[in-house]
Amino acid sequence: MSEVADGLVLRGWAVDPASGREGAAQIEVREGVLERLTWLAGADADGLDADGTLILPGLVDLHAHFREPGNEDAETVATGQAAAAHGGFTTVAVMPNTTPAIDEPGLVARVRAAAGASGSPVRVLVHGAVTVGRKGETLAPLGELADAGVAGFSDDGAPVHAAALLRNALAYAGSLGLAIIDHPEDPTLTAGAEASEGYVASVLGLKGWPVAGEAGAVARAIAILADTVGDVPGARLHLTHVS
Repeated sequence: MSEVADGLVLRGWAVDPASGREGAAQIEVREGVLERLTWLAGADADGLDADGTLILPGLVDLHAHFREPGNEDAETVATGQAAAAHGGFTTVAVMPNTTPAIDEPGLVARVRAAAGASGSPVRVLVHGAVTVGRKGETLAPLGELADAGVAGFSDDGAPVHAAALLRNALAYAGSLGLAIIDHPEDPTLTAGAEASEGYVASVLGLKGWPVAGEAGAVARAIAILADTVGDVPGARLHLTHVS
């Protein structure tokens, strides 16, 4: 990288998804604006694929935790945005497992207001909870959350325990054009688990987490989705924390 008047020149391995091209390149940035990208070849490109410098579009994190509201001593929306920018992320989607859970429009507005007040260019998308308090008992007001601008729905860190509730959530969210992001786990098999079930867990005296504790939940979720899309073609499911 070299500095020029009102900007900088950076060489590295560039990736341009819009054109489907990647390779050694040089970019020129002035006053925060990318003015020119030049693809390099021959001697000009020597070593640029191995020096570790990557030139990429802004990254997107679909699953971030900013801890606000409720645990601002650990992280706020503003500090989370700063960390995202430092890592090259220009858009982050925050999960709703805050205290309180983001299960009503006012909390969505609070997070979005904090993001706007920070002055950060990092865009913050907000996921709303699937169920009230993330307790898996009653659907959150998905329509009101959608109107408030959520990017999707999740009880992140906790599965939607009841199959009927998950089906209703998929149908309702699908009619709103949004996805359900589920954590596939069967708590009846994983309660108290400390390590993956197997020889090492046995030797260490740790309670094991069986494969079925995840695989069964994944199969269930997919089966419920397959059944739901017959009635609501827009139903969508994303499974997170898959090992």
